[in-house]
Amino acid sequence: MKRKRCEIKIVIIKILNFNEKANSRFSSACLFISCAKHPVADQVVYGKTWTGDDSKPWAEAFAIVGDSVVAVGSIEEIEKWVGPNTKKIETAESNLIVPGFIDCHTHFMEGGFALSSVQLRDARTPQEFINRIKAFALTQPKGQWIISGDWDHENWGGELPTKEWIDSVTADNPIWINRLDGHMSLANSLALKLAGITDQVKILRAEQSFETKMDM
Repeated sequence: MKRKRCEIKIVIIKILNFNEKANSRFSSACLFISCAKHPVADQVVYGKTWTGDDSKPWAEAFAIVGDSVVAVGSIEEIEKWVGPNTKKIETAESNLIVPGFIDCHTHFMEGGFALSSVQLRDARTPQEFINRIKAFALTQPKGQWIISGDWDHENWGGELPTKEWIDSVTADNPIWINRLDGHMSLANSLALKLAGITDQVKILRAEQSFETKMDM
């Protein structure tokens, strides 16, 4: 059972006592201790709730006062916040309630799918970069594309990776893995072949176009 929140109020009462002889005054202090239950919730929401708190990850309901969630817990615990004017919201059993997500330009869906791919963000050396790709490729069926990755070449001094780094460990899987900012990607030879890219490609830059030979 929740503890009642006690509020200690110190009230200074100034009493003016005019004595006809002494014409004196004095003051006294009185200490009052009062205990009151927590405020009534404006809203109570019932449903399977993931809290994000490792010590208590799941809850059955939560209470809202104003614009703040003030309590999360079991139905029994949250019922104590219900008053005559509390709005009750019940969600379907199949629904899941989670804390609000703030998408700080993470491309939420892409970022979520990337978690199931090879993890390269913290690879610190070219060899670690290669080893992680090799290990992940061994878990994938032949022909399965390997994407995402989120590598950062600045981790090992700024040298950009090339297909020669990974061709020998990804012979059966096309690779198209992006840098963590999404502005550069690395393809292996199999991916280039499947895309129909030969050693003659036309690159357009601004209004100028020219042919260049790719080292295939």
